[in-house]
Amino acid sequence: GCTDPYSSNYDPGASFDDGSCLSRLLNVPEDFSTIQEAINYTEEGDTVLIAPGTYYESLEITQDHHFLIGSHMITTSDTSYISQTIIDGQELYRPFIFNNSNGQVEL
Repeated sequence: GCTDPYSSNYDPGASFDDGSCLSRLLNVPEDFSTIQEAINYTEEGDTVLIAPGTYYESLEITQDHHFLIGSHMITTSDTSYISQTIIDGQELYRPFIFNNSNGQVEL
């Protein structure tokens, strides 16, 4: 079974991971206190789902795999979540810095 608690097919009764885990949904701030922490934890095909709020972060994307970063709009189709989810670089930093060579990030 799947032993990764962030995977949609997580099996709490599994005693070992058999490689069957599906892409994961990494929730900020429920599972990860910062967006950067969730990004750093991503693997191929994961989604970083950001709850409404203002996040004062400068995010560095260094992963060489495909993953998605988005507000709750991507799971609910409610476009009001877009304006309620803000990444603020505080005018000191760029909100996003991309230092990856082969990966693809969808925002």
